[in-house]
Amino acid sequence: MDVDEISSYPEMVQCYLDVCKMKNNFSSMGTVDLSKETWFSTTKLLLLAEFIARNPAMTVTKPKNSNVARYVDIMTAGEPRGSCIPMVKMPTEQRKADEALRCLFDLARQKDLATGVEAFSYILGELVSNMYEHARFTNAFCMAQLYKKMKFVEVCFLDDGISIPGSFREYGLIYDNHTTALVEALNGQSTKQDKGRGCGLGTSVSLLLEGLKSRVLVISNKGCLYLEDGMVPRGYILSEPYTLNGTLVSARIPYPVPQVDIYEYVNK
Repeated sequence: MDVDEISSYPEMVQCYLDVCKMKNNFSSMGTVDLSKETWFSTTKLLLLAEFIARNPAMTVTKPKNSNVARYVDIMTAGEPRGSCIPMVKMPTEQRKADEALRCLFDLARQKDLATGVEAFSYILGELVSNMYEHARFTNAFCMAQLYKKMKFVEVCFLDDGISIPGSFREYGLIYDNHTTALVEALNGQSTKQDKGRGCGLGTSVSLLLEGLKSRVLVISNKGCLYLEDGMVPRGYILSEPYTLNGTLVSARIPYPVPQVDIYEYVNK
């Protein structure tokens, strides 16, 4: 179903759609108006920050709320501090990724998250590896935030690569429905020469959902998939202006992060 045909969405999906509307308004109005924004999720802010970074000359009206405006400044151009990891641009060479993402792994080792550090670190490593091995991106970013009062950690990765459907297409696996391609990737589908992508992504999402009881959003090209433990996955077919040239993977993990045995999921 096309997103325009639905009246309500999960909050993480709505955050994505909101940014798409802002981008579309910029195309016609030449400005991005954040004046009425009172809160930003990590997913929404990373999508917006990446768009602003690509268009440095654009006019941005800051939020009227001074605390929100300051938070936007910190998360888009600040240094890692405590529970927040501002937008990190990932290097094009994977061998340099560990240093760039050190702040993310430091977040995982914080006392408040330590019980789930093994699972949290494994997921971060797998998502990063998948991106480098298969996305063929020019630009990629990540952002994370621990929301103690709201009791969750949100981690988001965004790249401008060939997308999951595009990766399949290169090896003759054609999915006209891009959401189906996402489902197949999570179920373990991959290319003959490249067995890692589907299995790696599927294992990570399985651990996020079943082990950590997280909410997960995956968007790639014209496909959108929202997953939550115990609920039927919600898929959407995206049309302009809601398509994404690349891939977004966002996870909202309960806090404190529960301790789980990752090998129950890795060895499935």
